[in-house]
Amino acid sequence: MPASAKVVGYYAWSQDSTYPMAAVLRMPCSAVPGFLSGSGLRKASSREGAIASVQVFARDHSWTDDDENERYLRNRDRPVGVVTHRTETESKVYLHT
Repeated sequence: MPASAKVVGYYAWSQDSTYPMAAVLRMPCSAVPGFLSGSGLRKASSREGAIASVQVFARDHSWTDDDENERYLRNRDRPVGVVTHRTETESKVYLHT
């Protein structure tokens, strides 16, 4: 996690849920590439099934889809998905596991 990242919101569900944790982070856009590569995330298509739950979570927390948003996935034991939303100098990162 970049030192410049601020947690905007953190959400957790019961252990019975397939996706028990999610967070919204705010960070300078310049910190996003390091966060993504350090987390082992790869660029994903909006059509990939694992990214759909991230998009639903992000929409529930003020994300609006447009061409500037990027999607990332990490496929391991449990998938991790990320949607980024960039403004002029700051990015919101929606992380869903």
